[in-house]
Amino acid sequence: MKKNKKLKMLVMGLLFALSITSLVGCSSNKGNDTSSKSESSYKNINAKETEDLLASGDDIAVVDVRSKGEYDEGHIDRAQNIDFNDFENNLTILDDYKEKPVLLYCKTGNRSEKAAKILQKHGFKKVYNATDGVEEHDYKLVK
Repeated sequence: MKKNKKLKMLVMGLLFALSITSLVGCSSNKGNDTSSKSESSYKNINAKETEDLLASGDDIAVVDVRSKGEYDEGHIDRAQNIDFNDFENNLTILDDYKEKPVLLYCKTGNRSEKAAKILQKHGFKKVYNATDGVEEHDYKLVK
């Protein structure tokens, strides 16, 4: 009789542990999106995805967050320059794009990712960070 009771307790303990493990697993975040679909988020995209987005013909804000000097040396066509060092103070430039795609890029993808987080914090819904900056990928640049 004591063996049955011990066996029941062991089975109940295992079931409890499994249910806790499955609940924790359901809450993990997977993929490149940084938050749920109903909230503001940004997505890291590679060079091919960046070029596809640029070629889509959609109404996209293309933002070069490098310095003015770097921008003047060559930038992606249609890009506007908002220097990362003063990015948060110039967000009103992008007010019309809170619900539209915003593509951010820089030299290596670091500054643009920080800018993406700022846009996320300010409620922008469709933000894309080009992780392959102009240093890593041979984008067609204009002056």
